[in-house]
Order: sequence, then structure tokens, then C-alpha cells
Amino acid sequence: MRIAACDLFADRDLAACGSATRVSSYPAGLESWLRQQPQVPWMYTGALENHPALIDEMATSHPLWGNSGEAVAAARDPARWCAALTRWGLPVIPWSASKAPPARDDESWLSAWSSALAMLPVSPAAAELSWLFKPRASGGGIGIRRAADLAAQLPAKPGFWQLEIAGRACGALYVAGPTRTALIGVTRQQTGARWCGANHFQYAGSIGPWPLDPSLRNAFQRLGNCLRSGLGLRGIFGVDAILTDDGQVWTVEINPRYTASVEVLEAALDLPVLAWHASACRGEDPPESAPLSRTWAGKAIIYARRNFVLTAEIAAAMADAVWPWQLPDGHDRGRLLSGLADLPAEGEQLLAGKPICTVLARGPSSAAVEQALRRQVRIWEGQFYSAPDRS
Repeated sequence: MRIAACDLFADRDLAACGSATRVSSYPAGLESWLRQQPQVPWMYTGALENHPALIDEMATSHPLWGNSGEAVAAARDPARWCAALTRWGLPVIPWSASKAPPARDDESWLSAWSSALAMLPVSPAAAELSWLFKPRASGGGIGIRRAADLAAQLPAKPGFWQLEIAGRACGALYVAGPTRTALIGVTRQQTGARWCGANHFQYAGSIGPWPLDPSLRNAFQRLGNCLRSGLGLRGIFGVDAILTDDGQVWTVEINPRYTASVEVLEAALDLPVLAWHASACRGEDPPESAPLSRTWAGKAIIYARRNFVLTAEIAAAMADAVWPWQLPDGHDRGRLLSGLADLPAEGEQLLAGKPICTVLARGPSSAAVEQALRRQVRIWEGQFYSAPDRS
């Protein structure tokens, strides 16, 4: 199957799958590009969920495999998705749309959130409350800051405050049909990982599938069922969450589209997630659950530590190391394997703080996969920064 894609990068490995167009005006340029394409279904990835009206407008010209603008708007509005969680009796992280984060002695706020605060693993009275500012329109953790780091300079952009919960960051992946939600799996998330050049709360990668005991699997399944029925989600969607030591799953954010962990779980589980997504968008329910796996997979995004230009030599070496999306029959899935994806073009100016490429790995354990990712990041950073600075 050949694909046509349009995004901000037009990476070389994407272009090898079909045609890849680098949009000059994002996101408005996507609509004009789509109208020039054959009448086939289309789907979006991040961060088009920040533009629900554009999604609906684009869906008037070509059939959409994905969530409508209305469902996306509900999934990105904390008031609406928190209300859905509350109706199902699921944990809700306290949040506020006020200009400044709520004060500890704010009686009206404490009263409104008394039930949620009672579920916290640590009493608010026993620990200092840490607030996060989250932009209304963002992606990949960009723009998230702790209130303590902002000091008196409050953000001017629209956003809200969310209480920071201590625990393990994870991401759950689902496929929702008209009457059933399949939990594909859960991954451990890396945010702000300095070993790959990320800062603050930037998304830096995932490793999975996370082993789930029956109780935890049920908690994630209930969460997926709640969001499908409460927000009208369809097809692939993801949930960023914090898992606390008491086994509670605290929803941090909802991603109502193809997520960064899809390729990780596809590589580990050998599942046709995109095919299930297409079927769900045609009105069919997905399988009830994903199979267990003894194989792990992961990804790490390498962020540029300084400006540099990608030389021809390094570009050629990256092409030789591209991740094998199609593996031959009989391949030992337990064998450690690594490669690159999202390859920039030769001569491209890569800016500090921006992504360079993605490292992927698969192996027999979470530790083996993480070691492989860290090793590959060190190897490639050694090549990127050993070349003369031609920026």
C-alpha cells in the first residue's frame, strides 16, 4: 500500500513509503494539500487535535478515519473529560482555569475538590502542592512548566493549572469501536530525559508493553470504556497517566488520535493496530483485548543539543541504519534489534531543542531495550557533534 503524507518535516523514511510533502503553512496548508489528493480516507496525528474546526473542515472533502472535531474538543477540554471520569467514579487530578494556581488556603477550591483530594496517595496537608501550567494548545509536553519555576511571570497563553502527582508516567493505547474499547497496551513514558537531550516535560520516548496485573488491567480498561462512551471517541486514542504506588491510575491528558506509542506496541506485540483503527472508523468493533507478549520495544527521540547541519556522510549512515518496519518470516522476535526513524534530509539545519530523529529498539526485556536505546543515542550523538559546526 502506498501512502501520501503531509507534515512539517517530510522525513526521508516517510517519503520512502509513498509521497511526503513538507507543508509551508501549518496547519492551514494541510487542507489545501488534502483537497488535491484522490478520494481516499485520511487520518491525522499530533498535534492537529489543537485545531478541531480544521479537522471538521477537512472531513468535508475526504472521509476521515479518526475523531471528529467535536470529540477532539471534548477530549482536550479538562472540564469535559474530568466530568466524564467523575461520572464513572475514576480518579481525577485537581485542576483550575484561574490565572494563578490555587493557594493552599483557598477554601472554595479545597471544598470543590475535596473528593479528589481525598483519593491522593499523600494528603495535601502533609506535602507541598506542586502545580503545573499546561497550555490549551500544545503537543509533546512543550510549554508545560512548574508554577515554582515560573515565579511571578505567569504565562500569557491560554492554559490551565493541574496538580502534579508523584508516580510513574505511562501511556495507555486504545482502539474504540461503536460498542467496545480494546486496550492495546500500556507503555512507560520518558519525559524531559536529559540523556536524549529533552528538556522540562518534553516527550522523549516510550518502552512497553508494561506488565499489568488483573486489577491494573481492569483499571485501564474501565478508563478506556469511560472515555469512549463519555466523549464519543472512535478508533485509536491514547491516555497519558500517572500510576501511583497504591495502584491508582490518574489521567493527565487525552490524545484523541494516533499516538507516539503506537509503533512501540506494534513492534512488541506484532498487532495490526492501524487496521483495527480503520475498521473501527467504518463502524466495526475491535478485538476484545491484545495478546500478552514476552517481547519489549521502545523508542527515544534525540533532541539537538546545539545547532548543526546534517552532513552527507552522516545522512548516508542514518539511511543505512533505518528501522526495519517489515521483518522477514522466521525472524527471532526476542533478538535485540535497533534502528532509526524520522530521518532528516541531507543538508538540513537542525536547531537546538528540536528533534533530530527517533531511535527504536526491540528485545527480550525492558532493561535490554532501554540499554539499547541509550547506547544508540550516545553513538549517534557522537556522530552528530563530532562533525565540524557548519550552522
